[in-house]
Amino acid sequence: MESRNDFPQIISSLPTKDKAIINSLHETALALGYMAKISPVGKKSDDWKCEYIATKPKRILYILRITGQRVSIRAKLLHIAEYSDVLESCTEHCKASLLSASKDCENHGGGCAGPISFTIDGKSYSKCRHYFLFTGITPEDVEGIQQLLKNEAKY
Repeated sequence: MESRNDFPQIISSLPTKDKAIINSLHETALALGYMAKISPVGKKSDDWKCEYIATKPKRILYILRITGQRVSIRAKLLHIAEYSDVLESCTEHCKASLLSASKDCENHGGGCAGPISFTIDGKSYSKCRHYFLFTGITPEDVEGIQQLLKNEAKY
């Protein structure tokens, strides 16, 4: 059997609307110089992840997760405070995803690297350092997510 480790194949089971959205974000990451590393997740044949990795410095921009027909983007936006003006142009859905994806940082010390702080609509937030999760992405959300990824890739 042919290997399923190519991008068109892993998105083939998604609805047409989601394919267009995911393909657009995929092309954005590739255009920014990130390599797509595709691997299976779990035991089901339609569960995949695609990590978008830069080689120098080695870091992940985002992870695409496909679980059956559900899709999520886990964006590593460590420098979001540097381009918080971009957040103003994001859809309300994207803003809500940014705020709900991570808990408020209580700076627990020890191994904690501290919060990621940013401002949306004039209000300041300090979230724990991990991925910001986008689910239920709509065509209207794509441009805002692309702008976030393009800005993060500058760092």
